[in-house]
Amino acid sequence: MVQQLSDRPTRIVDLAAPFKISLPAISKHVRVLEDAGLVTRQKQGRESTIHLREESLSQAIDWLERHRRFWEKSFDNLEAFLQQTPQKTKPKTKEKKP
Repeated sequence: MVQQLSDRPTRIVDLAAPFKISLPAISKHVRVLEDAGLVTRQKQGRESTIHLREESLSQAIDWLERHRRFWEKSFDNLEAFLQQTPQKTKPKTKEKKP
């Protein structure tokens, strides 16, 4: 949906067209995006047009990028630590003969 809205504002019925779910289900998804501040809804009579709030999307992308860098650095540090730590091997156990 967000990809579709990135091209232009879209009527909710057109936004729903590619999906095999009901219009009320699409409305619920749009409401989640509205609550997150990523889209706005403009009503004209019985139809709603959904607009992407690009500035909010940019903020979300920035937040995700900061967290991605944090976790990548954390995993890089963990990998370096594990490479420096000698690996302990399990003692071999004798197999029982039948």
